[in-house]
Amino acid sequence: MTEHVDITPADCIARLTYISDELGTMSLGLLQVEQKLQPLEQAYDEELADFEAGMFEAWEKGEGKWPGEETRERFYRRTMPADRRQELLRLRAARKRAEKRIASLKAAADAQRSVLSALKVEMEASR
Repeated sequence: MTEHVDITPADCIARLTYISDELGTMSLGLLQVEQKLQPLEQAYDEELADFEAGMFEAWEKGEGKWPGEETRERFYRRTMPADRRQELLRLRAARKRAEKRIASLKAAADAQRSVLSALKVEMEASR
């Protein structure tokens, strides 16, 4: 048998406030990650395009087969300095984690709003 727990509007508001604060913190963190990541990704895209152009020229001259997109990217990543490659991977992982946590917080906020709405309906019905 499950135990009945009374939830008050104040409980929901306190949880929503906590969620809101964490969302603000996570959003700011995500912004900082994006600001660091943007120039790295732009340089990555430009350098990959140059790398692919060089591969294409070699292919046109009959030097090897034209590899698929994933293979071209793998070849390019091998030419990147290890520290920059690691920083790019680290920032992309941080972005993914932040986006996942923000989505979880949004779901939690939606749940608390639903509970608060149900409490309102319950209070109105008991008048």
